[in-house]
Amino acid sequence: MILDEIQDILNLKEAQEAMALLRSKIQFQTYIPYIFVGSIRHKMDKIFTHHESPFFKSAVPIAIDPIPYDEFAEFLLDRFVVGKRRVSDEILANIFQIADDIPGDIQQLCEALWNVSTEGKEIGKEHIINGPDLIFSREQKSYENYVSLLTHNQQKVLRAITLEGGKNVYSIAFLKSAGFNNPSSVRKAVNRMTNLNILFEKAGEYKFINPFFRAWLLSRV
Repeated sequence: MILDEIQDILNLKEAQEAMALLRSKIQFQTYIPYIFVGSIRHKMDKIFTHHESPFFKSAVPIAIDPIPYDEFAEFLLDRFVVGKRRVSDEILANIFQIADDIPGDIQQLCEALWNVSTEGKEIGKEHIINGPDLIFSREQKSYENYVSLLTHNQQKVLRAITLEGGKNVYSIAFLKSAGFNNPSSVRKAVNRMTNLNILFEKAGEYKFINPFFRAWLLSRV
């Protein structure tokens, strides 16, 4: 039994009760393996590693790393060849960098590049500019909605992370860049943006769940 996007159970008004009921049923099904899949890491942690959760220590966590560059690059190059388009190693590496090595976002960018290019031509730097623009036009409303959910101070922190990156967000240098004197204000802001699935934390660094949202913000600076 595979339960995909299991973290969405937390959106229920009575999430704790729902998880307790589910756990009570699963624990007696000894011959049925369960796989819980989720894309929001901090919410998955809340379900399976928080001591108050009914699913605390009930599953073996497995983190899925990005597809190795060489394997994924070979697949993408083959697909571009089928579409009669050429892509240099430099441009391909740039695609991975823009999409922050996230497989789904890499494919989304490649699809956009496909649409802004022509058969028989090589995808170049001008397409790297036009491709994200196509994504921006499709998703602008959702980007604007994200921004509208944030207070002025939260937007200031978001802008600083966009420009400076998400490392050392409580350092004096970052506070100065964001225009704050107190790290508690930044902490509240990043917690809010994590809960809204704008940012996620990995190895002490806050990163954008959607790298194209960051690119869109950069285009407006």
